[in-house]
Amino acid sequence: MYSIIITTDGYRQFKQVKKLLLQKFPHFKIVSCSQLAEAIQKLSEGGNMIIYLDELPGTKSKLKTECPEFIELSDMSGKRTVATKNIMRIEAERNYSTFFFADKSSVVMSKPINYYERLLCGTVFSRSHNSHLVNMAYIKKIEKHVGGRVQLSDNTFVPVSRSRKQALKKNLYLFKKPVGAEN
Repeated sequence: MYSIIITTDGYRQFKQVKKLLLQKFPHFKIVSCSQLAEAIQKLSEGGNMIIYLDELPGTKSKLKTECPEFIELSDMSGKRTVATKNIMRIEAERNYSTFFFADKSSVVMSKPINYYERLLCGTVFSRSHNSHLVNMAYIKKIEKHVGGRVQLSDNTFVPVSRSRKQALKKNLYLFKKPVGAEN
């Protein structure tokens, strides 16, 4: 017997594949991301099962643990390799993303912010707003206004939406937590 993990890009695709698999193979075991760790543990103990992993919105950052050290940005002037630690924030405007760097330079890219959100990990970079992705290393403080805003080390302010505020606080805590600290 084999163990298989299948990933999907969206919930609609997940529902279609799940329906098809359960019709053809009723013995399939379907689990979510939150159950994946338990399933992998069971498999490592010698159990046999087939796993279907659904990547629902918000679960990708839980699966990705390492952030790339460098990313390649391509624009009209050519390609350039940038260290992710030098990116302070990324701001979206429609299908364009503006990168703001620690040296106060910026560059506009023709890809949407969600492309870069998937590329960069959830613990170093966090989405504070629909149009902002911030590097946790540059957050100076979180201000409590109506929706909230984040002050970065260069004294710029980035809005924080109410729906993303708790996730941002959690990511900031995990990022700044001292090594060896208990949960």
